[in-house]
Amino acid sequence: MTPGFRGAEDVIATHFAEGGVVLVHLGQNRYFSLNNSAGVLWQALSPGAGEGEAVAALRSRFRVDEARAVESCRRFVQYALALGILVQEP
Repeated sequence: MTPGFRGAEDVIATHFAEGGVVLVHLGQNRYFSLNNSAGVLWQALSPGAGEGEAVAALRSRFRVDEARAVESCRRFVQYALALGILVQEP
């Protein structure tokens, strides 16, 4: 089973109808603007989903093949973990 993720405790998310998301990291006093595909990944991962569920969410929203969706998800996870907006569940 793949590990799950969650949004960092001091991150507040605002979701827009068009699919984008703005995140505010209160601990870092920074904000991040996510495009539609990153917004879908955030919405799947931040409440505790694993990469497989996030890839499925991305593929259900956009016409993208499995390999590209997996790569996009992995890049997003690496980026979000490095920024401290996403944390990996034990």
